[in-house]
Amino acid sequence: MTILDVESMKGNVILEMGPMNSSKSSVLVKYARALDHSRFGFAAFQAAMNKRDKNFIVADGRERVPAIVIDQKNPVEILEHIKRLDLERKVDVVLIDEGNFYNYELVNVAKELRTQDRVVVIAGLNRNFRGEPYGYMRELAFEADIVNPHTSYCNMVTNGQPCSRPAIYTVRLLKVKTGNEEDKVDFRRASDCEIILQKYYLAPYYHPTNYVEEEDEKKKKKKYKDVEYSCACSRCFHVPKQDLTLKVYRTIVDNPGIKLEKLFDAFENNPDLENIVDFFLNDEVIPRADFINGALFPKKHIISPTLPGVYIKLNL
Repeated sequence: MTILDVESMKGNVILEMGPMNSSKSSVLVKYARALDHSRFGFAAFQAAMNKRDKNFIVADGRERVPAIVIDQKNPVEILEHIKRLDLERKVDVVLIDEGNFYNYELVNVAKELRTQDRVVVIAGLNRNFRGEPYGYMRELAFEADIVNPHTSYCNMVTNGQPCSRPAIYTVRLLKVKTGNEEDKVDFRRASDCEIILQKYYLAPYYHPTNYVEEEDEKKKKKKYKDVEYSCACSRCFHVPKQDLTLKVYRTIVDNPGIKLEKLFDAFENNPDLENIVDFFLNDEVIPRADFINGALFPKKHIISPTLPGVYIKLNL
């Protein structure tokens, strides 16, 4: 059984980070199960955005631990819940799942819990489906006392066989009727290694950053309307439409205030352009407030030196 040496680790922030299917949440569940047989109190928290698992932290789609649902935009709620729970039994260990969904305030919450001499364990994806840092996991890694990186085996399938190289990337796969043949993949579902899913397409770069599968309330089982998540190695990983998306963005940077119709003309009415602009607006790459009369203005960004061509938003 995996346990925490709570007494010696009080005042530590531990970060479990890696791609999908790498047993990050399983660590939280194992800690919780072990703590049930100790004198130490614990509290588990789940992000409200995770509609797939609802009020639980789930390990590999099976074993689960009840969790308090938190608004990912207001992680200070965690401190409020702990203050209330302390009245019944002191919370020695704080378990937080899906750390990638929370805003920057989670970093401050973790630091505050550390000053309260608690053990804080946070699990989350280190990269989004684009291969970029996800949420504020990188900032959490800077603050954490212990960072445990997780990997998995690549589930992409070639010639009927899974790749199985070490996987460090999360991939989002869409069940759509049409798409580019070069973006079509077969892959193995991690929750059932015998099932190979076919005719899925890699999500394009401009797909929404947060896109979570939901659970069917009536049938009490998972329903994957049009999306699956898996993991991939560096050889199998790629993101369709990344070059086009960055080219559109650079055009807006070089021509601040460019009218929407002129942008469409510049890209010869490319059918992906409308989705790209929607992505810019939804992720505030282009401030929606400045999107007046179809004029596009860039927000302040830098180009990442480690990820050529990928922008990183400055938190100003």
